[in-house]
Amino acid sequence: MLSELVRREAIDCSWQDVGGAHVLLSDDEAVAARDKVARLPAELRAQVRLEWRGEGKAERIRGEAVGVVVQKHGARCWPYKLVVWMLKSMIQGGGGRFNLQTKTPVVRLQRAGSGRRDRGGGAQEEESWARWIVQTPRGQIAARHVVLATNAYTSHLLPQMARLIVPVRGQICALLPPPRAALLPHDYTWLSHGADDYLIQRATGHESALAAGGLIIVGGERFLVPGGQESISADDVVEPAIGEALRTAVPRVLELQEKPQEGRASRLEAAWEWTGIMGYSRDARPWVGRVPAQLLPRGGEGEEGGKEEEEDGLWICAGFTGHGMPVAPGCGVAVARMLVGRADGVHLPPEYVACAERLAVAATRAVLPRGAWDH
Repeated sequence: MLSELVRREAIDCSWQDVGGAHVLLSDDEAVAARDKVARLPAELRAQVRLEWRGEGKAERIRGEAVGVVVQKHGARCWPYKLVVWMLKSMIQGGGGRFNLQTKTPVVRLQRAGSGRRDRGGGAQEEESWARWIVQTPRGQIAARHVVLATNAYTSHLLPQMARLIVPVRGQICALLPPPRAALLPHDYTWLSHGADDYLIQRATGHESALAAGGLIIVGGERFLVPGGQESISADDVVEPAIGEALRTAVPRVLELQEKPQEGRASRLEAAWEWTGIMGYSRDARPWVGRVPAQLLPRGGEGEEGGKEEEEDGLWICAGFTGHGMPVAPGCGVAVARMLVGRADGVHLPPEYVACAERLAVAATRAVLPRGAWDH
């Protein structure tokens, strides 16, 4: 879907389909990967291959790596540029129907109890069609439908989901490749301390002028610190221990240099380092669709939440567990079609649908998913 949009509209977002490589760091991982590949449907199995170290280049693995699973398709892009293009397109082509309000946090969500809203100065207007009031520091909005595309911050507006979608802080380094580095052929991921490390390498160009071979963007290593950065929603702090581990992780697993015998780098320098907040779903799957009645917020004065209503108008599309890039676009389309009553043409895995039955099972899980093997 996205690749076709980018191609058709010629969107400048550094889109590349480079495939993916899942590095296996133990014999147990290799056996599990082999069994998983064997269980894939034939059409999917044809798009992956399992290579062992020593078979040709084995996709540039080294060190403790014993093998690698290579998938044919796997894209990377500059997501900010893609999202900005989408927003501009809706503003310019929406006929005035699309209203983008930046720097306007929603501080409260409540049912539209009386059907009237305050217009300021004591004036009110009838809003009998509205089901929800969205409150912000700049005023309030009455709406028939509200979609919570709030990911890690969902429980701020829907406290009943605090256990189901948990904020988790991830840390990223943009690393300078070593001298005479060869461009990596794929995006990569591997398990470290039981959780995923992952990287992409930016193509050469003006945005990576500091690195002739392209900046290596790597993230992970969060379980090096107690608690694994779970239940943290502040993204203005970097953990030194995680940052140091990220600087040494890539050379341990991948061969970066064309002639490593001339002096292999064991640690890479970082041009930039930052953190971001992911929304981890308790059962490792996003929550998409109508918010179950048990999770609905309380309404106005004295009004109880959780009222069973066939058409409550509150929707959710959140909890991507660090996999929003491949999963969120399709989920967004799905919830939009559900909202307008055109869900028949939506292909959404049933495990993604927000419902009471799923809620009961997910709430019993004691720990959050850690990595790809938990999905």
